[in-house]
Amino acid sequence: MPEADQELILPKLELLKAGANETIAAQGEGAQSLFYLLTGTVRLVRLDQNGRRIVSGFGFGGNLSADRGDFLGLGFDDVFPYSIEAVTDAALWRFPRAELMALNEGNLDLKEQISGMASQEYHRTQTHLDTIMEGAVQAKLARFLLVLAERIGHADPGGTKVSLSMTRQDIADHLWHSIESISRAFTTLRDAELIGYQEDQPHLVVFNKTSLSSIALDAD
Repeated sequence: MPEADQELILPKLELLKAGANETIAAQGEGAQSLFYLLTGTVRLVRLDQNGRRIVSGFGFGGNLSADRGDFLGLGFDDVFPYSIEAVTDAALWRFPRAELMALNEGNLDLKEQISGMASQEYHRTQTHLDTIMEGAVQAKLARFLLVLAERIGHADPGGTKVSLSMTRQDIADHLWHSIESISRAFTTLRDAELIGYQEDQPHLVVFNKTSLSSIALDAD
């Protein structure tokens, strides 16, 4: 985000800190605030009409100047369609929706920035649907890991290092499979030497993106 736009927004921001597994906003709650994730990881959780827990996405911290962090709450107007829960300790900027929208109306550049961020939030939702729609569990997990590698991956001598701060249960609820199926899929990808783990660290390394992409495209 350009510095001039940041100067408009920063006076309105309130720093919010949340501990691991703390609920930041609840599903169905009035969406009077918007959030920008500075540090940590959050999960976006909703309960369907049958009470099933669905993790519709994850948010990751970043830097406002570099447009690296995730905005939460821009893609809807009245209520939160999901709960925002901290996976790890997290820090967020919270700012009033009404005040941001008022600034938005008088500033074309800021309006374009906000529109772009809302589109990113919509794109993440669409990515979740694309990830879970087709294929065996290995294909869905491969797609998920490739998305993470693109969003938060870092170059590593052996491939692309990805921080897996979420639990296996979170991933299972994201991909609509049992935790047992997800664990077997991780083992299959590891045994094929497409991914590996760093000992004593919550990191996974994607060794071969090309081969992982081939599995991700398998719709059988």
